[in-house]
Amino acid sequence: MLFNTPIFFFFFIIFLFFYGFVFLRRTPRVYFILIASLVFYGAWNYKFIPLLVGSAVGDYFFALAIAAAGTQRRKKLWLTASVVMNLGILAVFKYADFAIQSVAEFLQLFGYNASPNLLNFVLPVGISFYTFQSLSYTIDVYRGDMEPRRGLVQFTAALAFFPQLVAGPILRARQILPQMHAIPRPEWGLAKHGFLLITAGLLKKTAADLLARPVALAFDSEGPVSLLETWTGVVA
Repeated sequence: MLFNTPIFFFFFIIFLFFYGFVFLRRTPRVYFILIASLVFYGAWNYKFIPLLVGSAVGDYFFALAIAAAGTQRRKKLWLTASVVMNLGILAVFKYADFAIQSVAEFLQLFGYNASPNLLNFVLPVGISFYTFQSLSYTIDVYRGDMEPRRGLVQFTAALAFFPQLVAGPILRARQILPQMHAIPRPEWGLAKHGFLLITAGLLKKTAADLLARPVALAFDSEGPVSLLETWTGVVA
């Protein structure tokens, strides 16, 4: 579900409509944000929702274990477990086939004709964003920069928050978790500023999509390209 598509527009309008009924009530608001975010993510591929939720659940309990550990050594062990889980997931989906292919090519240098069976995993959208964001939470708890949250739903909602889930930026837990917990106070100035940012971003995205066509024509075309088309692609 891309941000500049009609389906997202309708999704966002529906989200805002129902959000108006719950935004002053902490628990219903957090549950609603989580459900809406999972619907947004599932619209791309619902099969990867367990991976997102699993990352949140894992780091939620790792953070609790780090805070409860009596010694620095135990804290490091739990932090290491979090790092291994997060980077392991990222490595499998992003680099497993590259590693398998590299090993096969290396063996061929010594005369071994390896025929690797690649995993061909589909790369989950936003996996880098939510993986590093989740990992930053356990790191912050380990460093003592924040206390672990006693609310799994709240933490998962913060991690899956749809406006930044698939396009970033990567938010530190101490930035977004307090906002999930606090009761928002409507301010016209902030609402106006947010609307302007959304509008500007939408215009930039639309312009970029339009300019991508002449750029592709100028640089990806296998046939002859006119002087005008070349300059149009360069300027765009």
